[in-house]
Amino acid sequence: MPNTVPQQDVPFHLTTDTFVTHYGWNLVQNGIITGMPMLYWPLYVELTINKVLKVEYMGIDVEMEGWLVGLVIPEDGELKVRLVIESEH
Repeated sequence: MPNTVPQQDVPFHLTTDTFVTHYGWNLVQNGIITGMPMLYWPLYVELTINKVLKVEYMGIDVEMEGWLVGLVIPEDGELKVRLVIESEH
């Protein structure tokens, strides 16, 4: 059986700087509580309201480009992770 990590523990782990999330409400709340920026990659369109809250309104997360058309380029993911980790905001 593969090793798994409970999703709700990720934002609270001391070595986690950021992570990619589908933006379910529990992780949105955990990200706000911990102050951890997240990379937004939703699975369903209704999760975009959470993006509006944290990316557009609060300005504390980063949106993965291309998710709406189902194509996120790996290089874009690397750039976004670096942006979040190296940002002073």
